[in-house]
Amino acid sequence: MGQKFSTEIKEADQKRIRTLDLSNRGLLAIDANAPECSHLLELYLTNNKISSIPSIVIRGYKALRIVDLSHNSLKELTNSISQLKDLKYLNCIGNNIERLPDEICECTGLTELNIDDNELIGLPDEIGKLTSLKKLHAHSNIVQVIPDSIGLLTNLSEIDLGNNKIVKLNDKISGCSNLRFMDFSDNLIEDLPGNGISTLSKVVTLDLSGNRLTDLPQELSLLTDLIELRLCNNKFTFFPPVLTTLQSLIVLDLSSNQLKDVPMQIAALISLKSLSLASNSIQNIPKEMSVMTHLEQLNLQENPLVSALQAVFQFNENAKIIEAVFMVLSFANPSPGYVEFLENLEKIRENYKIKMKEKEENERMLFEQTADDEDDGYDEDDDGDGDDGDDD
Repeated sequence: MGQKFSTEIKEADQKRIRTLDLSNRGLLAIDANAPECSHLLELYLTNNKISSIPSIVIRGYKALRIVDLSHNSLKELTNSISQLKDLKYLNCIGNNIERLPDEICECTGLTELNIDDNELIGLPDEIGKLTSLKKLHAHSNIVQVIPDSIGLLTNLSEIDLGNNKIVKLNDKISGCSNLRFMDFSDNLIEDLPGNGISTLSKVVTLDLSGNRLTDLPQELSLLTDLIELRLCNNKFTFFPPVLTTLQSLIVLDLSSNQLKDVPMQIAALISLKSLSLASNSIQNIPKEMSVMTHLEQLNLQENPLVSALQAVFQFNENAKIIEAVFMVLSFANPSPGYVEFLENLEKIRENYKIKMKEKEENERMLFEQTADDEDDGYDEDDDGDGDDGDDD
């Protein structure tokens, strides 16, 4: 049988204790007669069976800065949470919370709020009052609307609202100019607001996979620090032109769309290391891709590629691409065209390996010869010095 919070806490030094970890104790409740711990700064109650937090308890723990209530059975948070004026971190992952009380917006020192894996139907309208907030995670809920006040979170660096029911990305998010990580994957978003993202130049990672996007606004080009962009499982029928302007991109995922062609302008993505175009309707890739010398991973699985990817033969001087293409297509269901292509690609691959081995051997021999010549020079100098010594 689970223990009570008051039973556990009586064993602690209530006056001096700063951190209390009662995780994994099978606690059933935080009972109203729990003793005060007015100096307690950190409280960890993860992985218990707590279903509610009485308001009277909060009043005895006003100094709390870190509260971890993850993986319990909470359906709501008490309104008295507003009394935790020093609260910095609140973790409620894995509960059954349907709404956050408006009073939580009075915790203006809060820097990290994590409420992933709940039943949250929305964010508080006044969430913009949390001006110190840096990380907002509400992944895997049923949020439909992002409140306008989101734009007041000027210190926000991470936002994760993936796997919700969001139809529209509120353009007020433009006020979050310090954002670096954005995850809105697995929602119902059909359009990306140009005026909403034009000020987000510091974004490094943007995940919009699993939505209903058909195109991207030109303003995306203003995200000059963007290195990872995930757009898989959307509704793209053509390669959005703005993508070719994102020269800082290292990872681009456009798998599971309806792309038919890849433009030659993709070669402008000179920093790209990983490109996934799997599960589309692509028949060819442009020979211009041969200049993408940083490309290490190229996924072309589940595409028709009816012309046997003749363009890949342009990659003679790029072993990484050859290797990547070979490894990907080797695991595809081989049609006659694939078999012929793979046989030729294997020859290119092996020839390149031979060339590289010969080059390495020549460089090794040259290095050894240079080292021998230098050693001979030193020996001659040493002999000369010895003769001078004998003359003296």
